Amino acid sequence: MPKTKNYHMVENSADHFNIIRRCQKIVRETKAAKKLSDTDQNSLANALMGCGRPAETKKVNQMDLTEIKEEVLESVRGLRDDIESHIERIAEHSADYLKPHDRILIWGFSALVANFIEKAVASKSRKTPITLLVSGSSNDAMDYQRILRKQVESKMLQIVVIGDGAAFTVMPIVQKVLIPASSLLPDGSMRTPAGIRALCLAARVHAVPVLALCPLHKISADYPEDECELVQPDHPREIKPAWDLVKSNLVSVVITSEGGLPPNDTYRLHNQLYHPGDSLQ
Repeated sequence: MPKTKNYHMVENSADHFNIIRRCQKIVRETKAAKKLSDTDQNSLANALMGCGRPAETKKVNQMDLTEIKEEVLESVRGLRDDIESHIERIAEHSADYLKPHDRILIWGFSALVANFIEKAVASKSRKTPITLLVSGSSNDAMDYQRILRKQVESKMLQIVVIGDGAAFTVMPIVQKVLIPASSLLPDGSMRTPAGIRALCLAARVHAVPVLALCPLHKISADYPEDECELVQPDHPREIKPAWDLVKSNLVSVVITSEGGLPPNDTYRLHNQLYHPGDSLQ
């Protein structure tokens, strides 16, 4: 039986765990920590985060701890800046992937997707008129209309609302599918808002490339515990999935703040961000 959870709480908690594990890797790789090779690094990381004491405190002097904390704080500041600016940094790559007169299919509302589209349309290097096909609720399309009002009024962007089940029908005229990733997993698969997997399956049938937008803080060290999780439904007898699990073979490219890469190459990002001992399978 699928588990029922509050999706927003789970997603935020997952982001927090990702950041904590990145901090643990930072601690392991500080110069002072490497000198303490006979000290348990997990205990050292816990001590710095206020969760415990080092295994052998007599070998960790105050100077070493101060040096480690300074290096960690510097790295954490960079991580914080990346989290605060990830939408703008990912949008900077939009001109590389969105071409003039593209018809782009999306599902639901995402501020990340909206900014990505806005940046491509407003590019000073070239004008990129785009047709945006929005599948999902009518409220989602209204949100795009509100945020991208200037682009619509300038005739550089056309927003078309299609039905929930019409993705397969319109796919032959679509050039790209654009999706936000809620979590990028070590095997290249990703959690996405519920409903997106159907778009990806239709895109594969019609050989339409799928572009996934993924902030670095949503690259996860954990594999999913379940294939499906449910949230509280809006109506009686309704089955409401928390997220879709999209396999790596359904995605063409993953776009982060550092650029794009194929899903089967995302293991490199996991190795850069996390220590192998922090990954749970």
